[in-house]
Amino acid sequence: MQGHLRRLRKGADDWLTRTPEYPDRGSQWWHWYTCKACGARLTTKSPTEHVCPDCGAVYTGWPYDDVVLDRQHGALAGAIRDLGLMYVLTDDTAYAGKAREILLAMRSGTSTTRCMTSTASPNKGGGHVGPQSLDESTWLIPVAQGFDCILDTLSPEDVQTISEKLLLPAAQLIHDHQWGIHNICCWHDSAYGLVGLALEHEGLTYDAINGPKGFRAQVEQGVTDDGFWYESAWGYHFYTMSALQPLAVAARNVGIDLYTDRYKGMYDAPLAFMAPGGELPAFNDSGTANPLGQGSMYEIAYARWATRGTCCRSCRAGGRASRRCYTGRKPGTDSHFGNGFRNGVSPRFPLGVGALPRRRGMWCCAVGRQATGG
Repeated sequence: MQGHLRRLRKGADDWLTRTPEYPDRGSQWWHWYTCKACGARLTTKSPTEHVCPDCGAVYTGWPYDDVVLDRQHGALAGAIRDLGLMYVLTDDTAYAGKAREILLAMRSGTSTTRCMTSTASPNKGGGHVGPQSLDESTWLIPVAQGFDCILDTLSPEDVQTISEKLLLPAAQLIHDHQWGIHNICCWHDSAYGLVGLALEHEGLTYDAINGPKGFRAQVEQGVTDDGFWYESAWGYHFYTMSALQPLAVAARNVGIDLYTDRYKGMYDAPLAFMAPGGELPAFNDSGTANPLGQGSMYEIAYARWATRGTCCRSCRAGGRASRRCYTGRKPGTDSHFGNGFRNGVSPRFPLGVGALPRRRGMWCCAVGRQATGG
C-alpha cells in the first residue's frame, strides 16, 4: 500500500511542474495502428512518424497521427484523477489547483470538437475525444472521479464552466448512444452515471442505475444464473466487471446499494471455475485467462461482501502486483487470505460450460450449452 501511495504521489508531483499539452482534436481507433504490408503493430518515432518494426515502412497523417493522441487524452484524464486523489489524501490544494487547471483547459477544445467515428464520419456512436462512445466513456470516468475529488475547491463559476463545456456534453453523447445489454454499455453507464452523481443530475443518475439499459438491468439481464457474463468469454467477463465497478463504488458512497447477490456472482464464478493453478479455459473468442491478477477488483468485493470465498485466493495469489493501482486497497491483514487451492470438483454450471474436475496436474472441461460470444 505504501508503495502505491509513493507512486501516486510521484506521478501527481510530476504534473505539478509540468506544462500540459492539449490535443487539438480527438484520437483515432488503435486498430488502425498497424502496417498495411505485414500487419505488425507500429511504433511511434514522432507524433507524425509511425514505423513498422518488421519491414521498416513509415506512415504519417490520418489516421496514424490521430491514434497516438489517445495517449495524451488518457494521460490528462489520469492526471485529473490522480491529482484529485492526492488532494483528498493530503489536503494540499496545490494538487486541486493543477487538476482545476487541466479541467478548465480541456473544456475549451472538447465540447466544440466534431463527434467523429473510427472512419472519420460524424455519426452517432463516435466521440469528441475518442473514435467511439466506448473510448469516450473510459476517458470520462477518471475525469469525473478527479472532478468529484476537488469539487469543494471549485468556485460556482468553475463548476458551471466545467459542467457545461466538458462533463455534460460528453455524458450526454454517451447517454444518447446507450443501445443494449452489453459490456460496452456497462462502460456507458459508469461514465454518464458518475457525471450524474457528481453534478447531482437526476436524469443521468436515474438512467445509469435504474434505466432500461442501466446498471441494474445490465446485471439482471446480462449475468447468468452461473454468475458468468452472457457473452461467455472470460475476457468480456472481466472487462464487464471493470466497467461496472466505478458506478457501484460511487453509488454506494451516496447511499445507493448495487451490491446484489447476482452482481456478486460475477466475482464468484471465476474463482469457482478456475483450475488449481488459477487457469480458466478458453471459451468463444477469449484465450485462457487467470483471475489471480484481478486482485484490485476482488479486494473491493471482499470489502463489500466480506466472505472468505469471494476473493481471498485471488488477492493472495495475485500478489503485490495486483495492488499497484488506485482501486487496490487491502481491507485487512494477510490473515484474511487463504493459502493454495483445494482439490475436488468445482460447482456445476448448468447454463454455461458444465463442471470442471479439479486435480493437480490435470484439468478437464466438459462443455455444455454453447453461449453467444461477441
